[in-house]
Amino acid sequence: MTEIINTGITLNARVSSALLINTFIPNTPLHDGAAIIRGDQLVAATAYLPLSTDPNTSKDLGTRHRAGLGLAETTDAIVIVVSEETGEVSIAHKGVLHRNLKPDEYDHFLRERLIPDNEKKDNAFLSSLSALRILPGKKKNSDENNGDEKGDSDK
Repeated sequence: MTEIINTGITLNARVSSALLINTFIPNTPLHDGAAIIRGDQLVAATAYLPLSTDPNTSKDLGTRHRAGLGLAETTDAIVIVVSEETGEVSIAHKGVLHRNLKPDEYDHFLRERLIPDNEKKDNAFLSSLSALRILPGKKKNSDENNGDEKGDSDK
């Protein structure tokens, strides 16, 4: 993971809603690329992730989703992918991409995998992930939202 962290800008800052929101504001220096979170620290931003090399990966996935899946195929990381185009949240874990999750679905997914049972009530890290609910993104109308994310590649 160190080689991936080194491709980005080192931050080593405590994760908070404000930090995540400001990291992903479009057209700012930290916007493109991946944010690497270890524990409760935002270790780096603008990092480059390995793309999935699985030949069975859906051809309609953009670079962002292929990169998230690539990292989940090669590490034990839980990768949160937010579509820049639609704002939809997907999670890649153990080589599987769980697409277009609703807030309660990704909250449950993360709580089950990251927080010990005795600490699940008030976890500051998961509370800061609520920032994903208000990240900028164009919402497609329901007729168009068929899971196709061809336009979702990093710039």
